Amino acid sequence: MTEDELHHEDELHDDVIDALGDQRLKAVAGLLGTDTEEAASVVRSATSALKVPAAEVAAADEQPLVGQVTFGGFGEGTGGRTAADGLARAIGPVAKALANKTGRPETEVTAALRVVAPVLVTVLGRRSARR
Repeated sequence: MTEDELHHEDELHDDVIDALGDQRLKAVAGLLGTDTEEAASVVRSATSALKVPAAEVAAADEQPLVGQVTFGGFGEGTGGRTAADGLARAIGPVAKALANKTGRPETEVTAALRVVAPVLVTVLGRRSARR
């Protein structure tokens, strides 16, 4: 990675942690059975690992709804359901890798990623809208 790419990656990590806020970061820490500093480290790793499928969900959510009836939820929009399913499928392998890396149980890491993933999608969507 170039220095510029690393800078953007760090900004993304910071944006996700800021968007989580203290309450949700504490909730993630609780799910992981750790403190907020360790939880933030897991969030950073999760952000890096999930950013591609999350970006696909954010992009799919921006598509106009033409002649479609949808029910509220994560990843709605033309193609959003498929993209959201891809993000949901990515959580399992990412959780397993992070569990191995951190020594935390995979179920705890999975629960934490289910909190982080929608926040990451929101952050990426906001970034995309600003462009």
